[in-house]
Amino acid sequence: MEKKTKLEQRLDEHLERALAMQPFSEGKLSPNLLLEGETGTGKTSITRKWARKNDINLFFINVPYWIDSTQKTFDMLYGGEERIRNLSKPKTVLFLEHYDLGTEKCRSFFSNLVERHVLSTSNGDLFLPNILFTIATAWPFRELQTLVTSPLTEAEKQKFERYTVECDKEEHLRYLNDVYNSYIESAIKEGDEKFVKECKGRIALANHILSDKRFAYTSSESLKEDYEKAKKAGRKPGSERGLTTYTSFNRVLLASDGSKRSFLESWDSCAVEAEQKPIIEEILKDYKDVTD
Repeated sequence: MEKKTKLEQRLDEHLERALAMQPFSEGKLSPNLLLEGETGTGKTSITRKWARKNDINLFFINVPYWIDSTQKTFDMLYGGEERIRNLSKPKTVLFLEHYDLGTEKCRSFFSNLVERHVLSTSNGDLFLPNILFTIATAWPFRELQTLVTSPLTEAEKQKFERYTVECDKEEHLRYLNDVYNSYIESAIKEGDEKFVKECKGRIALANHILSDKRFAYTSSESLKEDYEKAKKAGRKPGSERGLTTYTSFNRVLLASDGSKRSFLESWDSCAVEAEQKPIIEEILKDYKDVTD
């Protein structure tokens, strides 16, 4: 049996509880989950994988855009009112992306959603009786994280069970192996030999690098330093190309063709931590590209 990440195990627990609580009605709380963690720890991508594996209809709502967007932008982002009404189909989980980046006014609309399964849309309120539960993502608020202009209140946090997602090399490597092996399987069926080779190269690189003790993801302290440097330089914190997190590492993989040379070149364009480059070069010194 496939070993699951800690986050997937937690999501499984919520799914089991939610299914046991059906049918929902107004006033009945579902076991909502708040995923707290730095950007790039895999909160969204691992949840997407979990949803696919469990045949979950995962509906994303980018909280900052939900209330403040124009009708045209709203329809473009969410497929219009017709698609929103498809939320009534079975095994639907709402995913509130960047919950702590929404204004207090914006988040107040979701109180009804969390408490009574009533979603405020551009055309009025919509009762969603078949929503299994709601997942929201948030950064652990710090003074230097200026993107979080309105931190979650304790009352808001109490609407959720909280779970901290951290950069975990073992979990991310397991996730990458699963995702790329599924890509390879599909590409073999389609006869796309070039893509098969690229995926094999990418996952071989990931296994080689992430299994090495010398490689480490960005620490919380380094993230603080980055925000401080951006602040002093007059830049908007978080506007850089990417940090050495799970998300940025995967971005480097995707930008490469699966070869060592291409990976090192894509590192320069996708990652900002120059001090990590010599470590990567040392780890890959004796690495041989996948040839079959």
